Amino acid sequence: MKEESYKKYYPSLALFITAAVLTITFLYLVNAKTNSGFGFIEILFAVGLSLVITLYFYWIASFMKSSPYLGLIIGLASTALGIVALFSKYKGPNTNIFAIIGAIVSLVYFAFYFFKFRNNDKQTKESEEAV
Repeated sequence: MKEESYKKYYPSLALFITAAVLTITFLYLVNAKTNSGFGFIEILFAVGLSLVITLYFYWIASFMKSSPYLGLIIGLASTALGIVALFSKYKGPNTNIFAIIGAIVSLVYFAFYFFKFRNNDKQTKESEEAV
């Protein structure tokens, strides 16, 4: 029974790991081009940023329980704003690649929760109409 309670966190754990790997790789490649330095601070920043992104996306996913469409709109707007913020600081082919990968990961995450909670919302409405 405890195993099932942890299963609901698997998508968020996968998002955290993916975001951490993407962020660390991006910062490493930026360092390779600019020689700005890459060390413990950059790794700590990448892990912290990944944690903030994961918690924010988890909050949006939990918001989708009550309103799947509004949660999806907020998630897509957040993804777009994150990409705009990325492009305001960095430019180049590496930035394009990482922005596309990040957008795909966030779209998959939001689509997973959207379809999960949309189906639950439909079933709830059907059961309320039957009563």
